[in-house]
Amino acid sequence: MNRKGTRCTKTISVEPDDWEKIEHDYREACSMSCRPDVNVFPKARDGDVIDEDQSVRWNREEVARRKTAYAEEVKRLNTARNLAVNAVTDRAVRLIADDLEVKEEKARILWDFLYDKYHAYGEMFQHVDEYVDLISSVMDKS
Repeated sequence: MNRKGTRCTKTISVEPDDWEKIEHDYREACSMSCRPDVNVFPKARDGDVIDEDQSVRWNREEVARRKTAYAEEVKRLNTARNLAVNAVTDRAVRLIADDLEVKEEKARILWDFLYDKYHAYGEMFQHVDEYVDLISSVMDKS
């Protein structure tokens, strides 16, 4: 467990990239949970009584504190997931740039196209090679 009490079990590879590793890491990053552990961050609703021995005011303040803590943890988990997805996306763009021998800005155009066209079906990685091959053959000057 990390210092916030939530489990971090995702591992990202650091070996030379290939499409299988990138796809695996992308799916891992996308599957990172953004729901806090309810044992550490219990959800509270307005009107909940946390401790019957405390005043109504204390209970309201405790509910507000728990809601804020829960919301902050959701925000932290979302940020962590987004950073992981962006890191893997950057690796994919670098690999496209290396394959096509172009700048990363040009490779990002292809990645954005693949993402827009295929991400709803989870097929971006199945089509990378065919588009890279197509662009390579178009760019071939021989």
